[in-house]
Parts: sequence; structure tokens; C-alpha cells
Amino acid sequence: MPAVATLLDLVRHGDAVAAAAGGDAERPLSPRGIGEIALLGRRLTQLGPPPSYVYTSPLLRARQTAALLLGGFARAPEPHVSDALRPDGEPEDVVAWLGGEAPDATHLMLVAHMPMLGDLVGHLTDGSSYGLRPGELVRLEFDYGIARREGRVVLVLTPGATD
Repeated sequence: MPAVATLLDLVRHGDAVAAAAGGDAERPLSPRGIGEIALLGRRLTQLGPPPSYVYTSPLLRARQTAALLLGGFARAPEPHVSDALRPDGEPEDVVAWLGGEAPDATHLMLVAHMPMLGDLVGHLTDGSSYGLRPGELVRLEFDYGIARREGRVVLVLTPGATD
């Protein structure tokens, strides 16, 4: 167990175009999504250092979101792609995967999709599902590592309210 609090930033990808030639997995961020995520990234650089580990869904819009969020940091980690973060992922599987992937991390970021992210917030806090809007960040804090119903929401940044 970590000796200090653990922060987990959960970010829903930014607004994406409605359709892409490669199907849902290849839908890029829309111009609006790019702008909102760029603002969120600037806000994050004002809040402190980047997370130690960043994981993203393999879908294009999530990978683009992660890259934009980290772009303003001088020493940001390289985002790692994980199938665990697909839209239909299960919260229990994500928590188990994180425990094996970064057991001693004190600040992590996951960039993914609904409904999985909303279910994950509920799984890690009070049990109720949470609806993240495109481009929204929810920061959870844990006293003794990431575990079911042990987290508390300490920060929410929504699109348009980050400047």
C-alpha cells in the first residue's frame, strides 16, 4: 500500500466528430473538442506536476485527448494504450488491471469513455454511477491505494469552466 494519498484523474475524451471512415474507433476529436481539451491541459499545468502514469483507451479520440492534456508539461510521461479502458470495460477489471500495472503510483490518469468511466467513479466512491461529459476530468483521492468505495472526489473540471 502506498504510504501517501493516491490521486486518480479520470478523463472522458473530448468532443469527437460524429462519424469517421474507419468506424467508431477512428473518430477524431472535433475542432471544439481540441479547443476544450487544450484549455483543460493548460489548467492542469497550473495545478501541479503531471501524473506519473497515463493510460488511454486505444480509440483515436482518447489517444488524442491524452496527447493534448500532456502537451503543456515539460516532463510528461508517455501515455500507454490499454484495452482495459475501452467503453465497455468493467470497473472491477480496471481496478484489478491498475493494481498490477502501477501498484505504487501516487498520481495516475486514465483517458477513456462512457459508460465505463461513470461506472468506475461509482465503483470507487459511493456506488452510484456518474455521468462525465466529453472533456470532463474527475479527480479521486485515496488514502491507501485505489480500491472499491475508498475514493472521494476532490476536483471536477468541466469543459468551458477550465479557463
